[in-house]
Amino acid sequence: MASMQLLERWALAVVALVAAAAAHPVCNLFFRCGCDLYGPAHCNIHHAAGPYCPWCAHLWAFPLVGAGWMATSMLCVGFARRRFGRHAFSTLGFGLAGLVIGMLLSGAATLALY
Repeated sequence: MASMQLLERWALAVVALVAAAAAHPVCNLFFRCGCDLYGPAHCNIHHAAGPYCPWCAHLWAFPLVGAGWMATSMLCVGFARRRFGRHAFSTLGFGLAGLVIGMLLSGAATLALY
């Protein structure tokens, strides 16, 4: 039982690591700003004139977007736990699915507001 909970925690850690690693590539996917896997070194926020990336230009935006991604991911994990029980495979699968949903929602919301 303890090993099952440990595997489930590892699955949640993998979801969080994927979110952190994908943050800037997803930013570039939505806003074509120049961010890449290594961060915002080539982002358009370093240019003299705009338009600027809405997630990189504001200090609060990336943490807020990341929190939204993880919240959506945890909602999907909660659904998986109620439906399938506590298992590492369903936690990982639904966590990653929730992460993708959160990414799409945050990108669409930002594009609509920006």
